[in-house]
Amino acid sequence: PSEGTDQEHYKHFVDLRYENEKVKLKIFDSYEEMKREEYTDPSKPEENNKNYNLGMEGSLKFSWEKSTLVIGSEYIYRGADYKNQYGKHHRNDYAAFLEAKKEFKDRLILTLGVRQQFINADEEGKDYHRFLPGLGGTYKASKSVNLFANVGKAFRSPTFNNLYYESSFLVGNPDLDPEEGWTYETGLKYDSQMIMLRLAAFYMTYKDKIEIDRSKGYPLTYFNAGEYETKGIEWEMSLSPFINQSGCLKYLTFHAAGFGADPIAEDTAGKEYQAGPKFQTELGLSYLADTSNFGLTWNTLREREKELDNTSVLNLFYKFEAYKGFFTIGIDNIFDEEVQVSGDLSANAANRYVYYDLGRMVKVGYELTFF
Repeated sequence: PSEGTDQEHYKHFVDLRYENEKVKLKIFDSYEEMKREEYTDPSKPEENNKNYNLGMEGSLKFSWEKSTLVIGSEYIYRGADYKNQYGKHHRNDYAAFLEAKKEFKDRLILTLGVRQQFINADEEGKDYHRFLPGLGGTYKASKSVNLFANVGKAFRSPTFNNLYYESSFLVGNPDLDPEEGWTYETGLKYDSQMIMLRLAAFYMTYKDKIEIDRSKGYPLTYFNAGEYETKGIEWEMSLSPFINQSGCLKYLTFHAAGFGADPIAEDTAGKEYQAGPKFQTELGLSYLADTSNFGLTWNTLREREKELDNTSVLNLFYKFEAYKGFFTIGIDNIFDEEVQVSGDLSANAANRYVYYDLGRMVKVGYELTFF
């Protein structure tokens, strides 16, 4: 029934890339600033929170006969300054990775990937070192059909907010462990001139998934869920019914994507609960010509967790050539629907709250390509 905060958010980034068939290089930098006033505690000063990341990544690709080998590394400096919450923190993320791919008799492709991740925190944090393998295979059953299967280990370290944040709503937990687990998927890919189809079944199982503990009321905090798993089916399809015809209709494409899942986690008492939405669907219509692009997408979420409302949002994008570049117009949430991003509206919740997404938003820009 009451609003908690008033905030302004600024984000700036720069991304420089160089790529050819053998070499990929990337350097990037980003800066975010959030100014926030908290109505529920007038005694607290206005917050001015800053996040800044700087990094680089490079890889080399070697090819011979029907094999390829990619080796590379990356480095990211992550920093934050939350003056009223937890002060300044930083960490250095390093990684080395390798991917080997081999084709057998023009039918079977096997891919092996490994990644060694190092996360070195400041004096108040924990260091993490993890070895992350992955294995995949693709079998060409026919000219249009490919069958595939993949397995890989996943890992995510806690964020600074997860560890240290402090407000009347939420406090961090410096004792958090990183999330880690395994993902499995198998499915098929179908490609023809008119139809593209992707269909896959997946299963993910994690330990120590980072969730919010709502069992004790405010302030909320984070905890590592005992077990987390989700399984389901995801799909993606596009249809270009007029691609072989002349005229404007050949640029028209219909597409659909989404998933059906059953995400389950354990709370602090070991009781299972639904940890995310069970269904997500996107339906779209696009017109992709050389001098202009148009897109209309409809996104829905159904059977959401913690009795959050279902969502249904329509978005529009238009891009057309103008002088040396392209003029772009985007309208998100055309009908200004109320979209609940996260929260807990369960009847038996210790505290009931909800966070909302932005309403209708119009974005106008100019895109210029130099090379």
